[in-house]
Amino acid sequence: MNALKIEAKTQAVGLLCRGNSIRSIERIIGIDRDTVMRLKVRAGEVCAKIRDDTIRRLPQWPLLDRTLTALAGPAVPLLGFAQ
Repeated sequence: MNALKIEAKTQAVGLLCRGNSIRSIERIIGIDRDTVMRLKVRAGEVCAKIRDDTIRRLPQWPLLDRTLTALAGPAVPLLGFAQ
């Protein structure tokens, strides 16, 4: 079994985040396309978990009031959820 070094994994995910294509990452680092895809999926799953853990702890209604006020402007009255 071949284990990919952490430096190569980090470089591949970094290149993905910068917008490089999977095939260009394959050429730059020298790893298989399927490996890059697996890293992409795994990074996405970790990001989703971090997002879910962070978002679940936020108070919902005051955030909704601030968001609606920011989008609609101060002329629209708040819905009263934060009260």
